[in-house]
Amino acid sequence: MYVDGPLPSPEKSATSVMVELRADGSTTADDALAMARDLAPLGFEVDVDYPPVPMGSGSFVVSGRVTGKAAIERIEAEDNVIRVWGDTPVEPF
Repeated sequence: MYVDGPLPSPEKSATSVMVELRADGSTTADDALAMARDLAPLGFEVDVDYPPVPMGSGSFVVSGRVTGKAAIERIEAEDNVIRVWGDTPVEPF
């Protein structure tokens, strides 16, 4: 398991993450959102305020929240998931 940014605690506090999903040339943002919603049973809650972002590498990044490290491990074990990234705040220098 690898997560940039703060790791979620094993307790029940939710942590913001970004999930990078595999996509092919025909995958749309709506498809990526549906794939992300399919991760809900594994502990991923999609942040619907941020649409999926297409990446140049043939993937989409979707923002959301997870509760606990075990949820990240379950999500990263999925074939269509490339990686789970910690969603750290961006601040000026």
